[in-house]
Amino acid sequence: MTTVGMSDLFSTYQEDFDRLIVEVEGKLKILNNYEDSTSDLRQAIADCQKFIQQAEQNLRQMEMECRTLPASTAPHIAESMASRRTNLTELSQEFQNARTDLERKALLGQRGGRGGAFEMNGLGSGSHEHRQRLLDARNGLRQGVDQLEESRRLALETEQIGGEILGDLRSQRETILRTRHNLSDVSYNLDWARRTIANMGRRVVANKILLYSIIGVCVLAIIFIIYWKFA
Repeated sequence: MTTVGMSDLFSTYQEDFDRLIVEVEGKLKILNNYEDSTSDLRQAIADCQKFIQQAEQNLRQMEMECRTLPASTAPHIAESMASRRTNLTELSQEFQNARTDLERKALLGQRGGRGGAFEMNGLGSGSHEHRQRLLDARNGLRQGVDQLEESRRLALETEQIGGEILGDLRSQRETILRTRHNLSDVSYNLDWARRTIANMGRRVVANKILLYSIIGVCVLAIIFIIYWKFA
């Protein structure tokens, strides 16, 4: 069920993740059934590993999308994401254990007279020590591959985070430029207002001078009239 406030993109990631988990569980059932054929087991291993990787990528996309969701959905989303992360980790570990167990049985020749459904290239025969060394070497190689895969995953996450940071910095730069432009407009408007007020002040002074001049002329005229009348 889609939670209120979730984006459509997050809901799509969530549905895809749940579908991939069902696929992984189905492949693990095949791996745990030793009676399946060699091709079925090999295909199940390849599919299971692919589905787990896709689920991991899908979960990372969900975690990134969570950052854009409303704060009101945060508690529910955090709980749901933690549960899905735990489930994926457990299934991934179960897959690693199942694959290691199958390869160990094939290398040690413990899969019965059939030679082992998962026997690879005749490795189910030979000395116990030799097969154990091969198994140890294979496990060491797998650990190295897993470490490389983890490093690759961390590098991708770092690249994504770096991209987000660059995007934020770009947005902040645009905001600063807009603010600077707005400040320039404000400064221009202040200069214009200051010039306007100065012009108004000069006009007031000029009007006062004109008014005083008119009053002076009127006073002189009155004095002249009075003088002329009584002269």
